[in-house]
This record gives sequence, structure tokens and C-alpha cells, in this order.
Amino acid sequence: MQISLSATATRALFLLLLCIGVPNFSVAQPERLDGKWAATNIVSTGISGARYWERISPLLGNTVIIDGKNVQISQELKCTLADPALEIWKNGMHTFGSGGGDWSQLGLETTGSQSFEVYTRRIDCPPPNWPELSIVTQSINEVLLLGSHRVFAVLHPDDEQ
Repeated sequence: MQISLSATATRALFLLLLCIGVPNFSVAQPERLDGKWAATNIVSTGISGARYWERISPLLGNTVIIDGKNVQISQELKCTLADPALEIWKNGMHTFGSGGGDWSQLGLETTGSQSFEVYTRRIDCPPPNWPELSIVTQSINEVLLLGSHRVFAVLHPDDEQ
């Protein structure tokens, strides 16, 4: 049995999806994150506010422990890791404003047309006055970043230290 939609039915379905939206499904992350990670350096794109540098800089030299959905950033700071979501980041004025910047400054690789396909996992941390944190990875390279608003600590397996 063959089902065929008329042009009117197809347009109606398209408009319905446009109005109500398409569900946002989580995407399986290709890398294993469990383990101990050393924050070896801090990277940034363009000009970022001092607030972000002040919060990310103390991570330098620390060990971050990831175990399933649990993230221990320091002895006092224990957080919960959200499910991964696939995002497309782009370079340009809309993203960086007049401060300039390029996502490749973080070690990310372009997937074409100045687009960067990344997996982000938001981190739910209890302390007040902290910017929203997330872990960012790419399936095309080994980059593992922890940070916020274009300022990130680069994480490497702790046994490489």
C-alpha cells in the first residue's frame, strides 16, 4: 500500500511542525568522559569579560573528576552533568561582536563553512556568582574543554601530567 501526501497536506504538516517546533533530542556523545582530567591551560576567543576569566583561571592545575553524571571540579565544588546536546557554533559578528574571535582559538576544528559541530554538556553547579559552565567536545578531534562564555580550561587525561 502506497501513501501519498498531497501538496496541501505536505504544506499543512510543514506549518504544523514550524508552529509547534521539532523536539530537541539529546545526541549520544562519542567520547568517554569518565576519569580524571587535568586543566592544563586556559584558552579564549576574542575579548571576554573579566568575570569569566576570574572563574575559569583557578581551574588551572586542578584535577577534574568525571564519573557518569557527577563532576567534581574542586574539593568543594561537586556538580551534575547534563545529557549531551549537538550544537553548531559559527564564527562571525553575531557570535563575537566587535571583540572578534574564532572558535578555532579553542582548538576546535571546522566542519565546513566556518561551522563548528560540538557536543555541549551543561554543568549544574550550586555556588552562586558562578557563570554557567559546560563541557565541550568534538567528535572529530580530542579537544575537551570546561568553561563558560568563550573562556575555557583545556582538559587532558590526568596521567599525562
